[in-house]
Amino acid sequence: MQVTEKFIRSFYSDIFYKRGRQYFLDGHVKSLEHEPGTDTWTGKVTGSRTYQTRIVLHHSHISNYCDCPAYPTYGKCKHTCATLFAVSSAQKGMEESPDPRPLENKKTDSTRYDSASNLIRFFGDSATQPQTAPHGKGLLKLEFTLRMFMSGYYFRLKESFNVQMRIGEERLYVVKDIRNFLNAVVRNNALVFGKNFTFKPDFHYFSAEDRAVIDKLIEIKRTEDFYDNSAEYIPARKKGKELTIPAYAADDLFRKLAAVNCLFENEDFKSEQLVINTETLPFAFSLEEGAQDEYQLKITGHSGGFHYDTYGWYAEDGVLYKLTPEQNEALRPFSEYLEEGTSPDIPISSEQMGPFVSRTLPKIREISDVKLSRAVTDNVIDPDLKTKIYVDGTDYSIDVRVEYRYDSIIINPFDHTSDVHIPSGKILIRDNEREQTIMSILENSDLKVAGDRLFADTEDGLFEFLHDTLLILEKYADIYLDSSVKSMILPEPPKGEVSVNAPESGNFLEVSFNLDGINQDDIANVLQAVVEKKRYIRLPGGAFVSLEDESLGEMADMHQQLEDKAADSDNGTMTLPLYHGMLVDEHMKDLDFGRTDFSENFRKFIDSIRQPAERVIDLPAGLEADLREYQETGFKWMKSLSQYGLGGILADDMGLGKTLQCITYILSEIEDSGRGAPFLIVAPASLVYNWRNEFHKFAPDLTVAIAAGNKKERRAVLESEDTPDVYITSYHTLRQDIEWYTGQMFHTMILDEAQAIKNYRTKIAQAVRMIMAPKRFALSGTPVENSMDELWAVFQAVMPGFLFDQKTFRSQEPETIARLVKPFILRRLKEDVLTELPDRIETVHYSEMNQAQKKLYLGYLNKIQSEAAESLATEGLNKGRLKILAGLTRLRQLCCHPSLFIDDYSGESGKLEALFEIIENSRENGQRMLIFSQFPSMLQIIREKLEDSGRNSYYLDGQTPGAERVRLVEAFNSGAEDIFLISLKAGGTGLNLTGADSVVLYALWWNPAIEEQAIGRAHRMGQKNVVQVIRMIAQGTIEEKINEMQKQKKEMIDSIIQPGEAKLSSMSEEDIREILSI
Repeated sequence: MQVTEKFIRSFYSDIFYKRGRQYFLDGHVKSLEHEPGTDTWTGKVTGSRTYQTRIVLHHSHISNYCDCPAYPTYGKCKHTCATLFAVSSAQKGMEESPDPRPLENKKTDSTRYDSASNLIRFFGDSATQPQTAPHGKGLLKLEFTLRMFMSGYYFRLKESFNVQMRIGEERLYVVKDIRNFLNAVVRNNALVFGKNFTFKPDFHYFSAEDRAVIDKLIEIKRTEDFYDNSAEYIPARKKGKELTIPAYAADDLFRKLAAVNCLFENEDFKSEQLVINTETLPFAFSLEEGAQDEYQLKITGHSGGFHYDTYGWYAEDGVLYKLTPEQNEALRPFSEYLEEGTSPDIPISSEQMGPFVSRTLPKIREISDVKLSRAVTDNVIDPDLKTKIYVDGTDYSIDVRVEYRYDSIIINPFDHTSDVHIPSGKILIRDNEREQTIMSILENSDLKVAGDRLFADTEDGLFEFLHDTLLILEKYADIYLDSSVKSMILPEPPKGEVSVNAPESGNFLEVSFNLDGINQDDIANVLQAVVEKKRYIRLPGGAFVSLEDESLGEMADMHQQLEDKAADSDNGTMTLPLYHGMLVDEHMKDLDFGRTDFSENFRKFIDSIRQPAERVIDLPAGLEADLREYQETGFKWMKSLSQYGLGGILADDMGLGKTLQCITYILSEIEDSGRGAPFLIVAPASLVYNWRNEFHKFAPDLTVAIAAGNKKERRAVLESEDTPDVYITSYHTLRQDIEWYTGQMFHTMILDEAQAIKNYRTKIAQAVRMIMAPKRFALSGTPVENSMDELWAVFQAVMPGFLFDQKTFRSQEPETIARLVKPFILRRLKEDVLTELPDRIETVHYSEMNQAQKKLYLGYLNKIQSEAAESLATEGLNKGRLKILAGLTRLRQLCCHPSLFIDDYSGESGKLEALFEIIENSRENGQRMLIFSQFPSMLQIIREKLEDSGRNSYYLDGQTPGAERVRLVEAFNSGAEDIFLISLKAGGTGLNLTGADSVVLYALWWNPAIEEQAIGRAHRMGQKNVVQVIRMIAQGTIEEKINEMQKQKKEMIDSIIQPGEAKLSSMSEEDIREILSI
């Protein structure tokens, strides 16, 4: 960073700025120093007294410090300001110094290039020294001295190594300030040592070995600087000939110093050249027989040395010996003897000799050799240790006895009253390390001590010893258990097995959980203990079962999950509805606990549901249609589920022939089983006659009765003595005639456009759930339109109880739900199965509102924004939802045409004008068009304008009778008219309008699934032309945001029907705020 006067003025107040500038001009800034690596500047500023300052330059800011009284209060002061002026001046001086390769670009004067200037200075300053010089000129001679300094030597208060230097060409000069010299090396600065010698970096150089030492010293100094600069105050700058060597750097530095001219001063000793030895130490030990009943330990071969335990080195006779960590620790008790240079006789009594030889001697041998005298060797006995542990017990406690056996010598480590019988005059070497290991294991157990024995009298203590401690002790001792203790331990950890059966006699599963060695009556308790995270359970017979095996945890988790779904559970066996069979199979694949036993019936069930296309099922003979491959798979899927008394949702894309697949299934069931209970089809009123026509077309031999019309007409059909093969009724008439329907038994119930029962609490949904039919199917291209509850409601009608109660269902993750329903939802998309289906081209047509329309829209938008904001703030979303949505509907109507709710509006609509441009363009290109709108009144406006221009059209909304719908569709497909106006909700389902090749969505619906259904009226099987889909949006209105919301809702649908693509979302307060920009 380049410090400029402008920057300094911006950083300080006027008072600090003026005083600091004057201090600099008066020459109060002294000893300014620069560290390029961190771009840190330090200085001294004189005044009433001298203050230390520090400035650190960053890329775009600075850090500053001063030890004056004002700095802690203000964080700035005149001293740091003066220092910054000095830094700025120094930087200018650097820029003015000659550069061997000057930059010619005058733009580098700009502060834009400060960072590059800093890099040039830094790497230029730290250029490497030349390693050669002509005729050897410039090679410097260096002499290092490694010194040991010990403050308070007599009391060994503190020890430290330091390094001093001398340097020169012929004569050597003392480096009086070693840190200043190292700075000069780093910065390539010249340094004067006397009138006859000046260190010149551009001329002098070091030998490779000397340079390695200097680089190490520079590294040490940088570490020293780091800690100094990190202090809360700036310490006085270190001076002097010595550089203290930290312990971490000593080993590397000492080895480098041994390769150069280096003296070694050790207390009162000075050697000519530092010598390092990394092999054996210069002394040894001896263990000899002493006076009567005594032995002696001696140190031999030493002449006095120093143990520097902080550094891990030993010095003697000018030689440095590197110690291993074990040597360094073991040598501490002998340091005083070694420094005195004496050969002490350390007496050892005969009673101490055993522990000394067993425990102490191995540690001393880690230091150096130990010579044993003949007398000692003859008296030592060294047998192997064999440990025996005896465990006795009752049902409630165990006793443990430990014996250390050295041949015939037996030692109870907990018996401190009896003597150990060792042959007279002999010294027993005990395996102290192994004994300590065993004692540590026992001490860390839950055993308690009573005299010369150990015991446990709690179940936790018993389990811990038998299942944890014994396993460890087996590596070090022979274990002897009496029969009562053996009965507490299972021979092997229990291995789990799960068996699954699907009896032919019913639509349920039998799942059994088994554990080897455990009675069936105890299995449920064992698995429950695992779920409760217990370490063990004790069986009625007294045996402990460890529950820490991971496979037991998996088995217990599965048991718990299935138990929640079981109709009955007893002694490790549970009965589940058959529809959970796929879930059981999925669970079994994920488990590692090993053995599974699937009955042949269960495997057959799984295969038939998972791979219905592989089953060999003949198509019914009476079917007058050629099924596509995917349609035949759908038929087999329905047959497979039906075989096991199950149902599902056929969720194929619009136009893929769900009706034909159902008719094929019904005809097959009748041909296979004969005419028994009739079939019931419930559909929207608009589709009732469409179903009848499809039956007449594809299964003309079946008798079909429509229960529609007024009450008298419906009664005539329902109470007729001739029972048809199939009853067809609407959702509303089903509810009206529910008393009759609940008295009947149907073979299968099929719910077309099942989103009609997506609200669980409606009377229609309740009526559907009252129907008695062992087999049920729902048809819907959009089983989920807005929320997950819709899917739950449909499955409550198809397979009651399958998706739990509503509260439990809502707590499930979307991935879990998708996994559950996957076998029972069959969905194929047109682009996947109809490769011959023409493309559809989707475009968004933006239209501009005219001035009068825009003025009305903005006025209502401001009004609704304020009302919605107030409603959300005072009532919340739940209470204010209807009011807010009503306001949003008004805005959408304004986008379509203001006259939809403003009676006296006489102006035009920009969107309507754009629509007629599209209509005219389509007419010229010979296209036939479906125009959808949510608002039937908008369709009437379009119809009137078409008539005014001399064009006819067909019109369909929710008031159009079912028979008339069929007539209009057939007429349009035959080419009678080119334009069909359709209400989005009324005409979005059950219509086959492949005669059209253009679809216009004039007013967008909240739910994209409804629009997909509308598009599917034309883009379906039988379509021969590319279908153009046009979404009309008024520019700059909420319609744009509705379009974005539609994309999000589509992700919600896909997250269930095609799991894993997105998470569920529904309209929230945030959505409303986003749409209204509040």
